[in-house]
Formats: sequence, C-alpha cells, structure tokens
Amino acid sequence: MSRRINYFTGVVAPSCADADVTAFFALSDFSEASLTAWLATIGKTYAQVITATCDFIGALKTSGIYASGDALYLPIGNAAAQRKWNFISRLDTDGGHRLVFNGGITFTNFGIKGNGVNGWTNTYWNIASKMAVDRGSFAIDSADNITGVSQVMGAFNNPDRRVFINLGNAATPNMQIGDTTNIIFSGTRKGLFVSRRTAVNFNESYRDGVSLGTSASTFTPFSLNFLLNALNNNGVASLFAQHGVNFAYLAQAGWTATQVSDLQTAYTNFKTALGIP
Repeated sequence: MSRRINYFTGVVAPSCADADVTAFFALSDFSEASLTAWLATIGKTYAQVITATCDFIGALKTSGIYASGDALYLPIGNAAAQRKWNFISRLDTDGGHRLVFNGGITFTNFGIKGNGVNGWTNTYWNIASKMAVDRGSFAIDSADNITGVSQVMGAFNNPDRRVFINLGNAATPNMQIGDTTNIIFSGTRKGLFVSRRTAVNFNESYRDGVSLGTSASTFTPFSLNFLLNALNNNGVASLFAQHGVNFAYLAQAGWTATQVSDLQTAYTNFKTALGIP
C-alpha cells in the first residue's frame, strides 16, 4: 500500500501496487464518493479498505489460489451496484459473471441476504463449462447460523449430481461436489465453507479451515449455473436461503489443503481489517 498526491487537487489518495486492485477501485461504483455512506457505517476509511483488499488479493496470488478461479465476490459496499461485481473480470456481463439479483434480495453492511421465499442470485458460472470430473472448488462465507427446510446454495441435477451447500437441514447439514454421497457435518452454519475436488474419487469440505470430512463419490459436471441465496434445482431456483453471503469464490481448479488453509488465513485477516463479524 502506498499513497499518491493529486497535484491538481492536493488530495492524498490511497493506492495499491496490485494492478487488479487498482482497476477494481477505479470502477465508479467503488470510488470514495460512491462508498462514503458505507464507509461511515462500518467506521473505516477508504484507505483502510483499499489496504485490506490489497493485502487479501496479494495473499491469494502468493498462494496460487487467485489464478485458479474466475468468479470472486468481495464484501465491499452495501448496495447492488457494488455487490454485483466479480473482482476478477470487472465486466458487467453474464460472461463476466457479474451477479444478477432476483426476488427478495437485500444488502447488509457486508452480506447479500435472501428472504428465504423468492430471493436468489445468479452467478452465470456454469458448472459444466468450469468444473471437471477431477477438479473444482468453491467457497462461501455464510453470515448467519440459520436452520430450516430451505437454506441451500449451488446447483443440483437429476439423478443425483450436485455442487451445493445445504445449511438448512436441522440434523444433517451437508455439502458436496459429487454425484452421490454428501459430506455431512454438525454445528454452526455460520463461517467460511469450502469444498474442493482434486481427483475423480476425492472431495473434501471445510468450515473455517477445519475439515468436515471427505467423499470418494465420482462427479459428472452438468450444465447449470451456480446460484447464491438459493439452489438451482434442474434449472429452477428453489430452497431459498436466508443466510447472508459475505464472500464467495468459484474456481475451476481443485485447491490443495494448503491453499484452503491459505485462503482461510487471508480471509480471516481481511474480515478483521474490515470489521466483518
């Protein structure tokens, strides 16, 4: 992080040596003027937010995680205009995987929140185009510990193919990148959930950096988009979630266990810097 002086205005403005971070904050939706109200609400300065983002993206690049994915959604801003952007592409197009919000979606200081009735978010990230039988990963930071019949995010294709996280099942919440056996876990539904596939017979899931288990299920990629705040059930949004989504990352590569740990550390530091609860 450095600072530069605008010699026309005399204002000292924050900057970052990372070209992707610089390009992201050059978008009009992430100008200091556009973020003024949000910055006041979270009690941070524009410079602090850019520094935190610079450190986070730098850590992802050092780990090699950044190069593995193409849809990265950051908890910056509290309106659709900011939260729709994919940090990596910075394109306002379906192909650039900017988010499209549908139904009852609202925005908290850091989260994209569904109403549990009809709110859903399309990433336009197609599983058949992105994942393979032996690779693929996703990460979602769930802001809430909510149970219920719904509370699912991702996609499901008959007869049993799935790339999803089910946070609603009261007894057996589960997640999976695979065709059959889900990885079942217990405890809180709040935290950073990660699933990674690195072989035709290996999928592992995590919560806050701790493994929740593995599955030897095979995987057949299918042509459905990954949804946030709801499940894409054979092309229809359903099982709508109420969990706020602070952060999401969709990757074509299968992350290593070390990279999952790196992501957890980097994101924890990012959350602390921004004051995300």
